[in-house]
Amino acid sequence: MLIAIQRDDESRRSGYSGTLVNGMQAKVISTVTGQELGVGEAGEILVRNQLCRFKGYKDNKVANCDFDSEGWFHTGDYGYLDENCNVFIMDRIKELLKVGGGYGTHISTAELEAVVFEHPAVASAVVVGIRNDFTQLDEPTAFVILKPEYHQNTSLTQHFRRDILHFANQKLTGLQRLTGGVRCLSQFPTTGFKINRRQLKQMGHASEKDMASGLFPSSVPNYSQSV
Repeated sequence: MLIAIQRDDESRRSGYSGTLVNGMQAKVISTVTGQELGVGEAGEILVRNQLCRFKGYKDNKVANCDFDSEGWFHTGDYGYLDENCNVFIMDRIKELLKVGGGYGTHISTAELEAVVFEHPAVASAVVVGIRNDFTQLDEPTAFVILKPEYHQNTSLTQHFRRDILHFANQKLTGLQRLTGGVRCLSQFPTTGFKINRRQLKQMGHASEKDMASGLFPSSVPNYSQSV
């Protein structure tokens, strides 16, 4: 199903995924309340074909769960629409972090990663939420790979960990801040050519002492920064 097509004049805008084709409708709803949001407000993107209403898959209840009673398809994408029906995707819903008290709010890991990556010592960055067992909320935690010239020894690595954290938290606001800190790795764990965020979350529960000595749960390889 074709939902949107890309136009050259919009392609340079961050997150631009295309302009809705004729016959397609889209709306954005809050990931917390489910209420429809306005232009430029980020939430889950829903789409439907107003010319040919899709009634679901035959004998596939799991797939049909993504469609609501009005025919809207829940894409699982987090983003927003502009006034010209352009679609901007920022992240996947399953990668969002739930932070804050009460009902909480959701924040995009991609936004946080972009800020961390601005630090001159960072070669690559991944942000995951480490679940706090007491609050049951995610603590944004950055795992970074330093550029070769910045990890010559342990003390220098520790210095840049603190510097990266200070740098990022000055640019981030409120609930976006990296309350889980910054960890340095020599490489990221992968699965199927993709970064394994689940393993990073497991590593996030390891203490600083364990990280330094390479002690992790048996299911998690040692990717700690070699210095």
